[in-house]
This record gives sequence, structure tokens and C-alpha cells, in this order.
Amino acid sequence: MSAEPTLPTLMAKLAAAEQRDTDGTDADEILALMQTAAALPGGMEQLVERFAGSPVGALARALAFLLACSASSSDSPAVIAPLVWSAVSALDTDDESARTNMLSAIQLLGARGVLPSMTEPVPVGLGAFLIDVLQRGEEVLDAAGPALLSLDTHGVLERLDRSQLRTLQNVLENMAQPTNPFTRADIAALRDRLSRFP
Repeated sequence: MSAEPTLPTLMAKLAAAEQRDTDGTDADEILALMQTAAALPGGMEQLVERFAGSPVGALARALAFLLACSASSSDSPAVIAPLVWSAVSALDTDDESARTNMLSAIQLLGARGVLPSMTEPVPVGLGAFLIDVLQRGEEVLDAAGPALLSLDTHGVLERLDRSQLRTLQNVLENMAQPTNPFTRADIAALRDRLSRFP
């Protein structure tokens, strides 16, 4: 019987996949390796530290997916929250599914009551991430609406840098109408909510 893979072995395999994967052909293998690594002690933390800033879409997408799953199912969502913010800050790929998964993770953190409190700083890179996702395709926008509404409900948006808040307002005002009626309603609600800021 073969020994269970160790975390260093899994991380080395993921690093090798990062070097060779440019077209998504290793996506299933990458997700399986990450799922195995995340289940080991300290695995999720090491995955975020090493791969959150990967330019390879399959790696960023798989990591964001696992973070969303953890935000939903973890017995300690407050432990997952800092990992989500680190991944948001480090995101360095144009992969839209990675953004969709990350937005799901944010929404789930809000549902579980572990978004930053009024006494905690706004996560580094969050404002830039939100501006970016609002200028992406329909699939990302569908996930962005609920995530931004949750952030606003919990008082996070009002604590963004004022220049970023103004940029968010401008992007919302000037974007084309989304096709999805639920997303249109979310965007309209966001415009209305953010209009309270001068």
C-alpha cells in the first residue's frame, strides 16, 4: 500500500503543474492535488501563501473554489476569512472563474458573519478587486452583486478609500444593463446604496 502524500510532495507537484500549465489541460489534476493538500494540517494556509498570486488560471481558479467551499463548510469560518483576503489581494490572473469563486467566498463569509467588523481595517486590495470585477463579464457580475451588497450591509464599502468608492460609483453608473434580471436588481440596489456617499 502506498504512503499518503505529504504536504511538501503535494506542493512540489502543484509547483510543477504551475510551470507546465498554460492552457488549462491540468485543471482536474490541480484541483485534486489542492483538495488533498487543503485537507492536511496547515495545507490551506500554504496553498494561499504559495499559489494565491499564481498567473496560471487553473491554479487561481482551484484555490478560489476551495476557499469558497471552506467559507461555506468550515467549522471556523473566521480562520478562513484572512485566507480569502490574502487571496483577493494576491490575485494575479485574468481568469474570470477565479473571480467568480472569490466573490462567492466573500458572500459566504458575509452569510456566516465574519466580514471585517467596524473596528477592523478593510482588507488590502479589496477596493481594487471590486472595481475590477464590476468591469468583467456577465458571469462575474452575477456573483459580484450579492457579494457587494453583503459587504455594504456589513459596513465594509463605506470604509473603502474615498477615491475607490468614487470609482465604484462611476463604474456602476456607467455600466451596461446586465442581462440577468437578478443582477440588474442587484446593480440598481448598489447604485442606490452608494449614492448616499458624496
